[in-house]
Amino acid sequence: MNDIIYLDYSATTPVDKDVLDKYYNDNLKLLGNSNSIHKLGRECNESIERTTGNILLMFGLDNNYEVVYTSGASEANNLAIKGVLQRLEGGRIITTSFEHSSVIAPLGSFQRKGFVVDIVDYDKNGQIDLKKFEELMSDDVRLVTISAVNSEIGILQPLEDIKRIVKKYPNAYLHIDMTQCIGKAKVEFTDIDMFSVSAHKIYGLKGIGALVKRKNIKLESQIQGGKSTTKYRSGTPAHPLIISLGHAIYKSMFHFNENYREVRKIHDYFVNKLKDMKNVKINSNDKCIPHIVNVSFIGYNSKKLVLELEKYNIYISNHSACSSEEEVSKGVYALTGDLSLATSSVRFSLSHLTKVEDIDKVCEVLEKII
Repeated sequence: MNDIIYLDYSATTPVDKDVLDKYYNDNLKLLGNSNSIHKLGRECNESIERTTGNILLMFGLDNNYEVVYTSGASEANNLAIKGVLQRLEGGRIITTSFEHSSVIAPLGSFQRKGFVVDIVDYDKNGQIDLKKFEELMSDDVRLVTISAVNSEIGILQPLEDIKRIVKKYPNAYLHIDMTQCIGKAKVEFTDIDMFSVSAHKIYGLKGIGALVKRKNIKLESQIQGGKSTTKYRSGTPAHPLIISLGHAIYKSMFHFNENYREVRKIHDYFVNKLKDMKNVKINSNDKCIPHIVNVSFIGYNSKKLVLELEKYNIYISNHSACSSEEEVSKGVYALTGDLSLATSSVRFSLSHLTKVEDIDKVCEVLEKII
């Protein structure tokens, strides 16, 4: 990556060398299938159990929780939503306008089946209006699903207040999409019924994620047949990937303070330079994590800008990676109500690996092409 400037860390992160080395070595060392009853199988199974215990410990959770390993956060989101709602005849669901497509799409399918989906109002910064949220809550709410951090703008939701409100309604499950949050914001994981994580957002490998859930929550399995670590997700456990996920979570949390300081420094430097440019509107605000800077270059098409920067070996996104073909940023439009801002917005996502000279180069190129 020395010859490119990569500012698309919210789409995916480069794999950490320690994580990759561990994955490589565990593939060679742990030969068996964890479902096998012989010694090699038992060794693999024990390594998964150790990893699971360590993950729960790092999240501050006790043995009332379990980890369901998935292919990533999209599968985990689908498992949480479908797994709960397919066991019910109907009810209400509460979510926000800032959710990932892996939340919106399954919710839409249940809405067509008769479930009521309520979109909670939010304030000028994109955080949910807690008073309106509490007014929406009632005994017929079955699921509240909210992303901790919006992937396009970086809005960090008030999770402690959300948990406090949902806790008053025992019929409602709380699911949090933590994909853009782990390693970027300090949060408490207790009192959340289910939350989704993905390795490739925290310098881990692609193809592994998890749904962490309370053990007493019964889900309808989405993949059936075959033995696994849990009845909620069948298939031979990919133990080297699972172990690598645990290592990626560990590194993201162990190095949180130093990494956060670096990102905050780069963020502030970048934002100050952007403020000096003409026809620029910074959509991210002080309720957002510093890792995401969403900017509208008014009058300039966002897709065109992404492709223009590519010519200079600068890589960013116009929206989240899953919706990058769309002309309008749904998140920016939901926040601002301004179509011109939504069609001209791009996302710069930063890392502790981002250098000041990277930002200088990006701003120099922007001044040239905008």
